[in-house]
Amino acid sequence: MTLAARQAGVPAIREDLPRGAFYDWDLMTSALAAEEPFWEPGTRNGYHAFTFGFLVGELIRRVSGKSLGTFFRDEVATPLGLDFWIGLPEEEEPRVAPTILPPLPKLGESVFFDQALTDQTSIPYLVFFNNGLYLFESDSRAAHAAEIGASGGITNARGLARMYASLAGGGRGVALVGSDTLARMARVASATSRDVTGLIPTRFALGFVKSMDNRRQRHGMQDSVILGEEA
Repeated sequence: MTLAARQAGVPAIREDLPRGAFYDWDLMTSALAAEEPFWEPGTRNGYHAFTFGFLVGELIRRVSGKSLGTFFRDEVATPLGLDFWIGLPEEEEPRVAPTILPPLPKLGESVFFDQALTDQTSIPYLVFFNNGLYLFESDSRAAHAAEIGASGGITNARGLARMYASLAGGGRGVALVGSDTLARMARVASATSRDVTGLIPTRFALGFVKSMDNRRQRHGMQDSVILGEEA
């Protein structure tokens, strides 16, 4: 539960990672295994933006014997008939649209990015930049092929809708989880007024973000990350 509720304490890695580290599963999971938690697990909340996929995926690998991408294909994508991959086959590469990102905020415009860009010892900085490099190039073939569970899933609107339809109402007659598990997944498992990573109020269910919403913060602290029921 501690891992699923984003309380594991390893949202980042202090050790300098090489460019393309996210493409190497063994490198990342070994680095996470060696990492000292940033806080005592279970005592604080911090969005594990990228490490979550490796942590959950390694648990899946050790229990099932399958990699994260293979497990997702066999247990979710294939039964539901989804165009959805964690680890994109090369023959599907021509179908992928490039990601067009907005420019980063300027200093003074965002409390989160002010800390992420100026304090190289902070958790926000380490989460996104580690040793000053982006940890992966999201539009590269290498990134698409890698099994980056927290940010590397590739699908389309139908694939995403069909996956969640199976959770919401047994879409296509395939039940991914039982009713008791689904009820637990819907409940808030942890919440905080200041997330250690995002520096904003967050709530998490088991495995899912329930909300990130800081509109009630004082003036100047209202970054534009708003997810959840009131978004």
